[in-house]
Amino acid sequence: MPSWKELVIGVTAGLLALMGGFDTPLQMLLLLNLLDLASGLTKGTITGTLSSEACRTGGLKKLMMWFVVAASVVTDQLIGQGDSVRTVTVTTFCATELVSILENAAMAGLPIPPALRQALAKLKGLSEVQFSTASGGDKPAP
Repeated sequence: MPSWKELVIGVTAGLLALMGGFDTPLQMLLLLNLLDLASGLTKGTITGTLSSEACRTGGLKKLMMWFVVAASVVTDQLIGQGDSVRTVTVTTFCATELVSILENAAMAGLPIPPALRQALAKLKGLSEVQFSTASGGDKPAP
């Protein structure tokens, strides 16, 4: 019977294979996921809006994000074009996470420099267009 350590290593290796490896873009997405969760908790604490429902919903959305990354890996394998779909998917999610972190910081009262605000507006516009197109609706997917 395998030890817990062997089991954890095996499960981790399987998940990383499902995600197409643990390269820099995936490492950045993981880091941004964690920073977004932390910034959301901080904003909620500062503004008095922290709720278990919001935390649960945010966590489930993050989980769904990783399902989409795995689906993009499978899509790349099906079409045989390298990792182009995965790269676009991970990059889009990284941009979305960056926007969310900056929005949380602004809502928590942190002054955001004008140049960063402009970049945020551009990133937000790009991610909304991409999600709107993907979801088939007029608004970004929640």
